[in-house]
Amino acid sequence: MNCLEFRRHKLVDPRRLSGEANKHAASCHTCHAFAQEIDDADLRFLQNSLTGVPSGLEERILLRRRFTPLRQAQRWAMAASVLLSGGLALTYWSGLFQANYAELAIQHVSHEPESFVNTRNDDTDFFRKALNDFGGQLQGSLGKVRYMKLCPGHGSAGWHVVLETPHGLATLLLIPGQRLQSPSTANEMGLYASAYSAGRGYYALVAGAPAAMAAVQAMMQKQVTWKT
Repeated sequence: MNCLEFRRHKLVDPRRLSGEANKHAASCHTCHAFAQEIDDADLRFLQNSLTGVPSGLEERILLRRRFTPLRQAQRWAMAASVLLSGGLALTYWSGLFQANYAELAIQHVSHEPESFVNTRNDDTDFFRKALNDFGGQLQGSLGKVRYMKLCPGHGSAGWHVVLETPHGLATLLLIPGQRLQSPSTANEMGLYASAYSAGRGYYALVAGAPAAMAAVQAMMQKQVTWKT
């Protein structure tokens, strides 16, 4: 197992590693430090979740304000985050000026490993409403919704969604207010991503294998129609 394969396994399922992965971590200082960082982040998330605030409450408050101007939406998102009692740091979209938005999506996913092991707003109707507000209409299932979090940041507030599909776990990011001149793709840290303009901005898909990436994108094309 090489370092890229190890990181992919650690990000997909941080709490369960194969014997081969554990052996690699024991012999590679860099990957051992990476694994420790992921474990520490997971522990902090679990500790902060004990505050008693209902999971996803701040996102549901924000979603009630449909089509809120982006600057106002950012203020609402920041205010709603106070409900977390300061326990969780907001995840910020940075570097939106970069050309490769698929690469940016992979970087974002790699910094939120808890999204693969926790449930949050795991409600299909909630996902349908969020997608509709973004400009998409769900015509059929994309898989089981496991995790939804609103990530406010520079000029946009994007939905981070984890779907359990027939092709494995996949991440869908819905980023309003930013249009792409052309689709982009990326492959790093053992993850594969693609980004496309749609709805009120663009969406990005992240998966653990090229075949899974292509299959989930085909599902998006079949099951989601976009408002023009």
